[in-house]
Amino acid sequence: MSFGSPKSDTNSIIALVPFSASSSFFGFVMKVSLPFYAKIKDRCCLCYFGYSKEYLVQLNLLLESIETELKGIVVHIACNSDAIHLFDKKERILTKEQFESQKETFAFIKEINCDTINHPIEKLMDESKIPYLKIKTNQEKFKECVVLTNGHFPTKNLNEEQIKKIQSYLSNRGIHVEIDKPTEKFNWIVSVENEELFSSVNKNKKITLIPSGVGTNLFKKMFESPDILDIL
Repeated sequence: MSFGSPKSDTNSIIALVPFSASSSFFGFVMKVSLPFYAKIKDRCCLCYFGYSKEYLVQLNLLLESIETELKGIVVHIACNSDAIHLFDKKERILTKEQFESQKETFAFIKEINCDTINHPIEKLMDESKIPYLKIKTNQEKFKECVVLTNGHFPTKNLNEEQIKKIQSYLSNRGIHVEIDKPTEKFNWIVSVENEELFSSVNKNKKITLIPSGVGTNLFKKMFESPDILDIL
């Protein structure tokens, strides 16, 4: 992707800045004064306004990887107002309305969209050539778990036959299984890709992925010891 070469005069600059020095995608192009550009050059906003809220949780989990690689860059995340609760620290989280009013204060903007083939968060990391700092998860063995069967497209919900197969597999190994119950009382979450699965990482819960979407490879890259129940 190319927008041509940046041009400047004595008073202004057309800012054309990649997300990273080796990135193949760019933020928006804008004409700003040099003093103003100096103020915003390190500010980045990653935006997602869709239904797959796990993308936002994944971005939040990967912020350390992004900011470690792109030293000096301050990353903000913009999302719909009904997703703000997914973030414990909200200092750099913007609603869509806040983002629209502050858009010109960011040198880099990347809007993330649903992709039915390539996971958009994995694509963001790979295109930016950002290495993953492996995230540690709870590796304790538990005798009880909750299985979450629903996600958002392109993740497929589990059908009745698949649920029975998973329930039988775990029960035969001495695990008490509950289906689609609130996760608060459980230390082990077994789930298709959704925000509950990834949000459980910061709650020190054990997480196990049931592959039914396009994010299995991302899951393997993100976590130090990825636990995947691939029996379907």
